[in-house]
Amino acid sequence: MSKFETTRAYLEAVKNDIAQELDRRGMTTTGRAKDSLQVVQARSRKTGRFEANFYLVSIDYLPILYTGVGAKPKRFPPFQKGSALYNWVVNKGLSFLGENGKQLTRAQMSFLIARKIFTAGTRIYQGRPGIPIKAILKDNQEAYLGELKEALSADIIKDWNKAIIAQ
Repeated sequence: MSKFETTRAYLEAVKNDIAQELDRRGMTTTGRAKDSLQVVQARSRKTGRFEANFYLVSIDYLPILYTGVGAKPKRFPPFQKGSALYNWVVNKGLSFLGENGKQLTRAQMSFLIARKIFTAGTRIYQGRPGIPIKAILKDNQEAYLGELKEALSADIIKDWNKAIIAQ
């Protein structure tokens, strides 16, 4: 396997492990975070051609689900209809009665949760375990390091052979 194929395989394995961890922790209410995980190949800005680099990309809020991160207080998350928080409230099927005894609307519930995040941060920020991304990366690095060393050695030998032939 080439170094590029090895890199892509490594990122695919990380992607799959993150998706499994989201499932295991029940963090798939809307499914947007899990579905957003993709391994993409970089394109050159100048030529538009694909480069040899690969990246793991995801929805913008996935990093706040990492262990030890979370959303800090003093940041009011989007809560309007169509936002991740609003969709989470809808998919969770949450319902509460207000002080007046009337059912709160989804928009009201989303606002109240957003306000709580603004004042106290998320549970992950407060110490609840999130996705152990560092452990996932380390486990997969160990598995693919040998393959990557072999691929790099093969590339070096190939380059040396080209240099010798060119002389």
